[in-house]
Amino acid sequence: PARAPPRRPSGPPAGFFSADAFADAGAPPALVDALAAMGVVKPSHIQAAALKALIGGGGDAAATPRHVVLADHAGSGKTLAYLTPLAASLLDADATLGRTAPGAPRALVLAPTSELCVQVLSVARALARGLASTGHAPFRSVALTGGHPWRTQRDALAEGPDLVIATPGRAAEHARAGGLDLSAATTIVLDEADVLLADSGAFAEQVAPLRAAAPATARFVLVTATLPEPVWAQLEADPAFGGTLGLLPVLGPGLHRPAPGVTQVVVDCSGGDDFTAEGGLARKATALVELLAKSRDTHTVVFCNTVDACRKVENVVRRQLAATHTAHAYHAAV
Repeated sequence: PARAPPRRPSGPPAGFFSADAFADAGAPPALVDALAAMGVVKPSHIQAAALKALIGGGGDAAATPRHVVLADHAGSGKTLAYLTPLAASLLDADATLGRTAPGAPRALVLAPTSELCVQVLSVARALARGLASTGHAPFRSVALTGGHPWRTQRDALAEGPDLVIATPGRAAEHARAGGLDLSAATTIVLDEADVLLADSGAFAEQVAPLRAAAPATARFVLVTATLPEPVWAQLEADPAFGGTLGLLPVLGPGLHRPAPGVTQVVVDCSGGDDFTAEGGLARKATALVELLAKSRDTHTVVFCNTVDACRKVENVVRRQLAATHTAHAYHAAV
């Protein structure tokens, strides 16, 4: 039977920074120097916890789950939380195994969107520059996403990058073409794992062959901003992740809490016996217009869960608040 879902730390919300130093959490001196060169001198809570779990405080390897779930709220520093121990492993591999073979990276980060891949790539390259500026060997990283020249990406893979950051679809295309070989990968990171592994989405089907292509010894690091019970149950039930030892949950103190400085307000848009999507959208649109009309804020972001909903909300604002508000939609069809 599946274990009960892990719970976030109790007590009052903590600040951003951990009481531990990077070195105390397990970061090797080269990474401490590189982070300092980036202007990062103290870890956040999730960064310190990730270092302890992945390289600093694993304890008895035989009793430690191989795969790790990193969960904390958006803005908690999760990208650096997994890239720092990943960079440490790449430094070790470079020292013991030498240069990475063409098309056979030692680590893969999968992310659901091109924008997130670019963000992760920028942090990875900043960390590599920090290593270089302090006299250490930098690791090489490349992004594989749709909308960019295939030949350029193919040539970049042939140069032997240590780290590949990719959307699942484009990574699978390069793997099928023979340019991406995951047989040497020791770490696979799923950034926004709840999105990538969703049963109803295409991402799960795209991720599956990449997981199958990785060696059985590869460690998975599953990164998410939310860890509700259904997501945890899905991960526990997955033989690729659960296994004999199960998953090690590494939870930040901000998980399932508002980010510092953010006030959350719930507006009741229930409608009695009307459970239709159309009725729900109409009630929410009415509530949104009322809130925008009263608000003194000059800029507002409205999140929707589908492209169609984005378009409908945009039209509502343009029709009903044309005299005071300008609306722009931003979604996958733009």
